Amino acid sequence: MKFLEEKTMELISRLPPFPQQYKAKLASVFWIIAIVSIVANILGILTILGVGGFAGSILLSFGQMSFDLWIIIIAGVVGMGITVVMEVIAVGPLKRMEYRGWYISFMVIWLQFAFSLLTGFFSNYTAGDFIRTIISTLFSLYLLVQAREYFR
Repeated sequence: MKFLEEKTMELISRLPPFPQQYKAKLASVFWIIAIVSIVANILGILTILGVGGFAGSILLSFGQMSFDLWIIIIAGVVGMGITVVMEVIAVGPLKRMEYRGWYISFMVIWLQFAFSLLTGFFSNYTAGDFIRTIISTLFSLYLLVQAREYFR
């Protein structure tokens, strides 16, 4: 995974950097951003389970339950569950400005990207959805890379 980190750092370093004072502030609030992300992901899991379970039971009663729907539900819940656990683990190190917290957050971004592509493959993922996934991943990586120097 070090290779992925090095290549990401190389790619993002070509973009215009934040002013130094903003980088420091960004680094100091990453742990808060992680908590907000944890809450949002837990709400997302509950939504997927609620909507997926309801839609699945309706479709099942008509004999139309799709294998793809189960893949979307399972991949969504598992993917979000894994990222929630990783983010919970990252909060303490992020608060202490440790590299470990930064690295866990880095891995979470890539896992979210992978799970988005996986669920998108089994759903009606459009080119716009794919582009939005790439843009949000790159934006998240850009912010994370900007503050990398503060995590030791």
